[in-house]
Amino acid sequence: MVLVGNLAQAKEALRNSVAGEISARARRSKEEVPYNIKAGPVSLLFDTSVNISASDNINAAEHGRQTDVTFRPGFEVKSLWPITPLNQINFEIGVGYTAYLKHPENNSFFIKPGSTIAFDVFVGDFRINFHDQFSYYQDPFQRADVAGGTNGAAGFGIGQNIIGVTADWDLNKIMVSGGFNHASYWSLSTGNQNIDRKSEQFFLRGSTLGNDLVTVGLEGSASFTTYDQQINNDNQQYSFGPFAEWQITQFIRSTLKGGYVLSKSDSTSTNVNAIAQTLGSYYVDIGLDHTVNESLRQTLNFSRSVQLGISSDTITLFTIHHNARWKVIRNMELTTDLFYEDGSQSGIVNPEAFYRFGVGFTAGYKLTQHLDTNVSYNYIYRHSNQANRGYFQNSVALGLTYRF
Repeated sequence: MVLVGNLAQAKEALRNSVAGEISARARRSKEEVPYNIKAGPVSLLFDTSVNISASDNINAAEHGRQTDVTFRPGFEVKSLWPITPLNQINFEIGVGYTAYLKHPENNSFFIKPGSTIAFDVFVGDFRINFHDQFSYYQDPFQRADVAGGTNGAAGFGIGQNIIGVTADWDLNKIMVSGGFNHASYWSLSTGNQNIDRKSEQFFLRGSTLGNDLVTVGLEGSASFTTYDQQINNDNQQYSFGPFAEWQITQFIRSTLKGGYVLSKSDSTSTNVNAIAQTLGSYYVDIGLDHTVNESLRQTLNFSRSVQLGISSDTITLFTIHHNARWKVIRNMELTTDLFYEDGSQSGIVNPEAFYRFGVGFTAGYKLTQHLDTNVSYNYIYRHSNQANRGYFQNSVALGLTYRF
């Protein structure tokens, strides 16, 4: 994604419970990757990259903005090991280091989001997926509810490890899926250890193929979250609702999810500003993928979710996001991103209401068969009903990627 901000869209219980499904889709997509090294049955793809970026507000502050230039070298490896014609292991990891020119106290090692190891086993009508997804990434703009330039905001980041298993039972035109994840999250900055937590997550989904173009079904999830410190309240979250996928035309595909979500906070916090409460609400996620022609593909997504907050028990977040990829000329691609978020906190004495929008673009050019370059620009603006919680940021970046 072009924009620095990570558009958190999901209700936490169901989003992380489908980690196995995401791993499986990622594994299938890797099968089409032109791997460049063969070690027996194992296919490997290596690339290395370097990114130089400049920002006028690295600490997400309304006042006292810090400017800086960062240097970010990285290395990525992807592998596919078909143990048998049906069972295979997929492994992907991207690692690197971010160095700040003026504020080296924010220097950080990172593991790219999406780093995964997954093992698919096929037994009769069952596909069982064992997976471990992990990341360790520093970026205060990845969360809409991080702002203010305090508590080490420039170094804000979240490490996560999601390990679990999912199973799909294929009954021809009916598919039943279920799974479990154990998820751990921890803050990368000293001022935000209140978000360190562990979650047990479950999901169950049933779908039927109405015809070759439409899939409909029901899905439900439950998560049970316990915080390491007694600052945020422990939480249970349940969701249930229908979903549908529709291949409208050869070039247009849509997805629709919606339903009821119940978030219950326990009275475990010692924070005098925390309020234990039960929040019943709704969630919705509407997506549209449109291939206009061979030169343009665009996606549009609208969502409403209830997710765990940083300085509050939960936040309710509306998100609209548009992405477009333009093949301008041979060997050149332009990507544009637009997003808008509207959020409100709950479970706190003085809840914040805010909105955030951003625009960005990346122009990429293939210099040689193995070497790509790109230049990008991003702008993010945040408004809040509380003092010193708004900000704006401009950033530009230049990147090089070499695929062996």
